[in-house]
Amino acid sequence: MKRFLLLVLVLGLTWGLTGCFGTEAALEKQMKSPDPEVRRETATQLGELATPRALQVLELNRDDPDFRVRDAVRAAIDVINKRTFMK
Repeated sequence: MKRFLLLVLVLGLTWGLTGCFGTEAALEKQMKSPDPEVRRETATQLGELATPRALQVLELNRDDPDFRVRDAVRAAIDVINKRTFMK
């Protein structure tokens, strides 16, 4: 019984982590969209996700050509930093 519960726990964690990485990968692709509105919304979603990878993607997009996207990226980074007490 203990082995079964351990197996369920390990599979659950693996499945959960895979889902997070898949989400980040999809959002990273959306940050490359030619549509600034898509990039702006994606930046907000990355801020809500608040993972180290999400922060990295946001940092890479700080210099977006569209000022609204830049503002959204900065706001998302601020959200992550406040949530994790980084700055």
